Amino acid sequence: MHPLADFCMQNNMPTRVVEVGLDVEFSLDDGRVNFKDEYENLGYGGESLKRFFEDLEHRDRGENTVVLELLFEMYKKILSIEQRLAQDKPALIPLDKKDRIMAIGHGMLWLGNGGFSVGEKYYLRFVLPSFSDKITAVFAEALSANVLRIIMMNPKDTQEFDLFIATREMEQIRHNREHTEKK
Repeated sequence: MHPLADFCMQNNMPTRVVEVGLDVEFSLDDGRVNFKDEYENLGYGGESLKRFFEDLEHRDRGENTVVLELLFEMYKKILSIEQRLAQDKPALIPLDKKDRIMAIGHGMLWLGNGGFSVGEKYYLRFVLPSFSDKITAVFAEALSANVLRIIMMNPKDTQEFDLFIATREMEQIRHNREHTEKK
C-alpha cells in the first residue's frame, strides 16, 4: 500500500490511490504572483468556443446537434495540431520547483521529494498522459511534507483527473489478474 493511501486512511479521507510518475512544477502561492489568471486560461481554453456551439445547439435542435459536436471536436484537434507545428505554447509563469507526483487519489497528490510546509497553499502544473498535452493547473494545500490536497481544479480537469485514476486502477486490476492466472 502506498504511503498516500495510509495517510488518507489515517486522516479519514477515503480515496482510491494509484501510483504514477508525473513531472510537476510548483510554487508557493504567497500572493506575490497572480497565478489565478494563468489557471483560468489553462483550464478554460476553448471553453468560450464550446459555449458558442452549445448555444447554437440549444437554439436549433435536431440533426445539427451531432454536426456541431463533430465540428467542435475537429476544431480542437486542428488547433492542437497547429500549436504543435508552430511550437506555439502558452506563455507560462516560471515556477520555483520541479518534482514528481508519485501517487494520486481523488483530490490528493503525493510528491516524491516533497518538502512542503503544512497549511501552506501551492500552485502546481502537470500534464496527465492522454491524447493531448493539455496542461493541468491546480491549487493545493499541504497536509504533510509530501501530501497535497487539491483545493481548486477546473471542472473539466477534475473529470479528466478522476477518469485517469479509474483507468489506472482498472489497468492495475487487469495486470494483477493476469499475473495471478500465470502462477
